[in-house]
Amino acid sequence: MTLRKLFEPRAIAVVGASRTDGKIGYEAMANAAQYDGRAYPVNPSAEGELFGEPFVESVTEIDDDVDLALLCVPAPVVPDVVAECGEAGVGGAVIYAGGF
Repeated sequence: MTLRKLFEPRAIAVVGASRTDGKIGYEAMANAAQYDGRAYPVNPSAEGELFGEPFVESVTEIDDDVDLALLCVPAPVVPDVVAECGEAGVGGAVIYAGGF
């Protein structure tokens, strides 16, 4: 097993990305956008762009090799999002959620 996908990802998906400054989905996307690789905002309820990248509804819609997903979603939907990450071939995830 390698941790390269976690610590040196080629691309990052921020699931639960938000345009609202101060929300964890905004802060995670702001940080990911500073990374050398691509950072994709994922939110089925959002439209337009965030930090120059268009929103997508699911990690399964990203046409790129995403190594890391930052999950900024409520605890009850984390299992479904992790399953989608598995379908998309995402190598690792960091979960920013309380309520477990």
